[in-house]
Amino acid sequence: MSSNQSVKLYESLKRLPKAQFNEVCFYLREKYNYDLSYLSTNEAPAESARQLIELIKINSQGLVHLEKVINKDTTQNEPEYLLFYLFNREKQKEEIKKIIKSYHEQHLDKKQCPLLCFLYSEENEYGNFIDCIVNDFFSNDDDFFRYFRNNKPYSKELLLKKEFYTTKELHQEMLKFLKDWLFENHEEKDEEKDVLNKKDIANKLSIIPNPLVIYIYVRHYDWNKWQDKETIIESFVKFWKNWPETDEPKYSSFFVFIVFIDKPEKNTLLLKIKKIFNLSKIIQQPKLLKKGKLLGNNIVLLPKLDSIKERDVHIWANDYRKQIRRNGGNLGRNKSALTVKIEELYSKRETIPMKELAQKLEMLFNNSNN
Repeated sequence: MSSNQSVKLYESLKRLPKAQFNEVCFYLREKYNYDLSYLSTNEAPAESARQLIELIKINSQGLVHLEKVINKDTTQNEPEYLLFYLFNREKQKEEIKKIIKSYHEQHLDKKQCPLLCFLYSEENEYGNFIDCIVNDFFSNDDDFFRYFRNNKPYSKELLLKKEFYTTKELHQEMLKFLKDWLFENHEEKDEEKDVLNKKDIANKLSIIPNPLVIYIYVRHYDWNKWQDKETIIESFVKFWKNWPETDEPKYSSFFVFIVFIDKPEKNTLLLKIKKIFNLSKIIQQPKLLKKGKLLGNNIVLLPKLDSIKERDVHIWANDYRKQIRRNGGNLGRNKSALTVKIEELYSKRETIPMKELAQKLEMLFNNSNN
């Protein structure tokens, strides 16, 4: 590839926002196995771009690989479907930032200790929250990226395939999934060796260089059938809190998000009261209901996901202007017309559930092309 092409790629790199530059580095590491440990992404954009070009040119196909990744990254930012779910979740983001700060002060350079985050949401308010966290909030927020050492998080859903009613069944199901995911041809081991199994799993997870996000969905029908003396939350805490020390320390963050998904609530006082008592029964620890309460060194209950206010949508329309112009059709390119449509959506209500709002906005944008 010619020196002119090197200059062209350099010019493209130095114009990229920091999050997209880090995304390029992530793909070069993950897809093409480049060692970018000597690259400083905290320099001025021009200097970081120069360093990356010099490192890439060591490989005869380096500039070819870089061009492919840049073309991919500059045409794909957040997944398109997420655009309509990126409304205000500042309460959750701020709590996570506080927790990460405390978590790093206690666990950095010691062991790979999971940061356990519990979240409660109704189905119509959830709005792909974990995807938004991983693909937008964690990737485009400078505070998060500083803690993540400028690496894009790697996420994996821990899928609970079988029904579970007790702590033993829940722990067995989580262990089985992690073993199936991380090890091939693993042998079934008896309960006495569960600690050893978890250490094997911890060691395997510790070699993942990126910040790690494991997330678990617990549906209303799961906790309604719970039969153990321990609460379902206590059972999750028991599994993840006393995590085995790894043979080699992992220096990037390790999150486990446990998301409780409930049926949408009808707006009646009786059902609201019933729901409060049901949730208290599930948790059996009223102090857990305090917003953003840090429960020990590495456990937190995040604020509940609420419906979206009109003000939040106007902020979204401004903050994501570039993506809206690209994906929002004729309406997305007309800021004044979009403002009017948002006002019309809220003309007879103060808040709208996330799922309903996303569907309405997507329909408005699609119809504006007709």
